[in-house]
Amino acid sequence: MKALLTGMLIVLVCACAKSTTAPAGSQTHFLQRCEQACPGPYACYCGVCTLPCGEDATCEDHSEQAQCVVPASASGDACEISTTVCDVECVRDDDCAVLGADFECNTGRCRTDPPPLAGSGGIGGSGGAGGSGGAGGSSGSGSTTSDAGSVGDAGDPNLGVICDGSEDVRFGYTSGGGQVDVAYDFTNPYGHAFIFVDGQCRYYVSSHLLQGVRTGTLTEAQSEQLADAVHWADLAALGAAPDRESCPDAGGSTIWTRDYALTCTCGCDEGPLALVRDAALARAYEWITVLEMQGTPLTGPLSVIAHELGPSDGTEPIWPLVRALTEIEFLVQDIYTDGPGEPALFDNPTEAAELRQLRSAVIAMSSGALRVRENGSAYELYMRDELPLDRATAITTFLDGRQP
Repeated sequence: MKALLTGMLIVLVCACAKSTTAPAGSQTHFLQRCEQACPGPYACYCGVCTLPCGEDATCEDHSEQAQCVVPASASGDACEISTTVCDVECVRDDDCAVLGADFECNTGRCRTDPPPLAGSGGIGGSGGAGGSGGAGGSSGSGSTTSDAGSVGDAGDPNLGVICDGSEDVRFGYTSGGGQVDVAYDFTNPYGHAFIFVDGQCRYYVSSHLLQGVRTGTLTEAQSEQLADAVHWADLAALGAAPDRESCPDAGGSTIWTRDYALTCTCGCDEGPLALVRDAALARAYEWITVLEMQGTPLTGPLSVIAHELGPSDGTEPIWPLVRALTEIEFLVQDIYTDGPGEPALFDNPTEAAELRQLRSAVIAMSSGALRVRENGSAYELYMRDELPLDRATAITTFLDGRQP
């Protein structure tokens, strides 16, 4: 694991160079009607440009009145998708005024008609957002994933498809860093949120360390949709546009392939590829929610570190295992003095399940910390789901040596 952490420090430059949020898109497209395409970071859900969410805070940057709710179609009918989305509920037209003059209250939701989507231009000429394509590009053709279009038709013939039948990791997305705590390198070796997909279409995904890691297998249709969403064929060109500057306290997100790393922190390139790059990063972030919802939680070993906080106030859950917390090798550490060391590994299925149940209870209580008490003392716990060894090794190999 030390080698993995070292590799991640190399490829991510530093832990403070990534963030938990997806790139922001134009708010002028929020809640407009759509058929297939929406400008990043939005996607077309039930005929409306919005984004998936798990809490209201996700929606606040897009409108101060937006909430995370069960979706409704553009006509107000119930919409059968298995995720909640950002939306603005209303009673009268005035409730929608904050979104713009064109919005009206339509069967309890704020809605407006969409403007025509811009066409896509190729990098070979002067085409782009205006829809006039240049030589080597597609002139004025709409995109199924965003109005940023495609950077060209040829793509990268060496990249192949994501699910190529190999055991290698083929695609990755990581979002992390920013202002991180002392245990970050232990709890988040791949960042705050991540996706990795191998050539067998198997994936590992996590949106937050307290949510743990989920795994599953993409269908053939999903692998094609993911490739389309992240502009897979364009990543060679997009990866050639690096950040213009480094931000010590900022964060960012990165798309990883075998040969290219596409990243954005606070000083991203503003050239003709910017729209496509931003759309690719935003779409990759959206897939975290999609894959988490259909995946199953890992049930293998857990690595855990505990830090003693002092006397308990009696409100913390009781340490759930029969084995005493203080008697488990490597578990209790003074991480604020020495930093995280080798963790305790819980590979007993019963113990690992009990600790995951504790973690789930903390999420249900909306607590920001995982704490327990034993013999009058309070401890803070840091848990990390361990990926199968062969997959962890494959991810390390995949990331090793790449500089965004």
